Amino acid sequence: MLAMLIDFQENTIAELERSLNEIGVVVSGAYRNPIEGIIQATLSKPEIVFLDICMPVMDGIEAARQIRDKCPDTNIVFITDSNSFGAEAFEIGALDYLLKPVSKERLEKTINRARLLRKPAEKVSRLIIKSFGGFEIGFEGMPAIKWRSKKN
Repeated sequence: MLAMLIDFQENTIAELERSLNEIGVVVSGAYRNPIEGIIQATLSKPEIVFLDICMPVMDGIEAARQIRDKCPDTNIVFITDSNSFGAEAFEIGALDYLLKPVSKERLEKTINRARLLRKPAEKVSRLIIKSFGGFEIGFEGMPAIKWRSKKN
């Protein structure tokens, strides 16, 4: 899984990157400036962006909106010191909202949730049975199996 970090605090970036690497997540970039992070997210299209809410220059909610507009398939995870932005975070479709300091166990739950969302959906074929004009059975998109009856 490819992740990006946007947080103005160097220590948070270092801790997150270490924890993510330990659980098998590749960090493609870490940015202290949200505008630079938005530009790089647009170019690299990471699967998940960990984003602080309270930052100078631009707040994380606005940064998330811009990332979401340019990279609609990218999961957004907010990491913040405050629990007062939860409603806004989920309004824009955030995958998760984590309070600092983030434990490795809590981070693993978030990554597992993101991985589940990324799994391709299994295609379900419909079973088709025809009983008029002869008996046939098969799955949609596949050749039917024909049964010979006493009438055929």
